[in-house]
Amino acid sequence: MDNNKIKSDNVDIANVTGNIFESVVIIGMRAKQIEEERMLELKEKISNYQEAQNDNVIIERQTNEEKNELLEIYKMYEKMPKSYEVAIEEFLKGKVYYRKIEH
Repeated sequence: MDNNKIKSDNVDIANVTGNIFESVVIIGMRAKQIEEERMLELKEKISNYQEAQNDNVIIERQTNEEKNELLEIYKMYEKMPKSYEVAIEEFLKGKVYYRKIEH
């Protein structure tokens, strides 16, 4: 990756709040939210397969079609952009709501 690009991204991130550390904390919190949303979505999608296992249907008995569907679901999630990448992009585009609490 180009060092000039990294430096300009850091400056852009710092400029949003005026403090690079505040910006990183906000981005980290948003990345965590995104990851939690994805995990809930993934759990929802695979719940049918887990319910079948809980009903004493062992995984070896799943049809090849079911196994392929599950594999495709996992592959889709692996190909998604990382949560921190999405959080940075949202932050730089002004799509992340945050507020400072003054002490």
